[in-house]
Amino acid sequence: SSSITVGGQNYTLLTFTSSSTLTVSKAGLFDVLLVAGGGAGGGVNGAFRGMGGGGGGGLLTATVYLSANQTITVGGGGAGTNNQGSVGNASELGIAVASAAGGGAGGGSNNLVGLVGGSGGGGGGDSAGGAPIGTQGKTGGTAASSGGSNPAGGGGAGFGANGSNASANVGGAGGAGYDVSAFSGGSALYKAAGGGGGGATTGGAGG
Repeated sequence: SSSITVGGQNYTLLTFTSSSTLTVSKAGLFDVLLVAGGGAGGGVNGAFRGMGGGGGGGLLTATVYLSANQTITVGGGGAGTNNQGSVGNASELGIAVASAAGGGAGGGSNNLVGLVGGSGGGGGGDSAGGAPIGTQGKTGGTAASSGGSNPAGGGGAGFGANGSNASANVGGAGGAGYDVSAFSGGSALYKAAGGGGGGATTGGAGG
């Protein structure tokens, strides 16, 4: 734990980077920031096709009342595959207290599009990008000529921006994330950004 000041108010900051238990020694209101695992990019083994970038993990801020210890689940990122990528894993505070959905997977070959995700859908592999879950986040970018001679995948979406569409040979850029210093103070620190799409000559930049 550490002491921070945000907007002139003093707080105790508790940070979890792996799953654990939040010990509540005094009941009260807690400001919570949850970031879920990002989605993995998609691709095809040995072929320049279906190279969609993964979407940023879901991000949630909330104020909750807690009077008892809570289980903290920190969701890991999705695993890459030779086809469609896999979605990220959710991060949770307790059971049904607060939850952030994992990021969308990048699209792979054979018309496997980018999948929906928490902060952003995965970038398109052979075609369109995935959408965000609910109203949170943005949409992944669209692939360009993924089955032709100038293939490239769309960028994965982030919390703050859509993934960019690919152009011939060049993957789309990943969407921007969220500056968590707005929550915790200090220097700018971005989370929940999208991954760049792959390209036959140039990959897209991450968000």
